[in-house]
Amino acid sequence: LSFHGLKLLFETLGQLEDDLDHTLRRIVVILNHYNPTTRIARQAKDALESHYPEFLSRTVVRQCTTFAQASSVGVPVNAYAPKSRGAKDVDALVDEIINTPLEQAEEKRA
Repeated sequence: LSFHGLKLLFETLGQLEDDLDHTLRRIVVILNHYNPTTRIARQAKDALESHYPEFLSRTVVRQCTTFAQASSVGVPVNAYAPKSRGAKDVDALVDEIINTPLEQAEEKRA
C-alpha cells in the first residue's frame, strides 16, 4: 500500500468513526514482505516509523520464499514450514497482537 493509499485509508477510517460515532480500539499497520537489503524498503520503514509510529507493529514480517511455496500448495506457511523464517515472523506478529492489551493500543493513539 502506498503512503498516499495509507493516508486515504486513515481518512476513510476517521470518517467511518465519525459517521458511526464509534472509535476503533486497535489499528495496526504491519510491515510485511520486508527486505532490508533494498534501499526503498528501508526508506519505507523509516517513513512509517516517523509518520505512523502509534500504528506500526513492532514485528516485521520479512520477505521469504516460503510464503510463495506454501501458497502454491494451498496451505498456510505455518503448516508448510513451521520452522521457517516466515512462520516465525507470523507467529511473532500474532503473539504481539494477542498480547498487546487494548488499553496500551488506545494509549498509543492518544
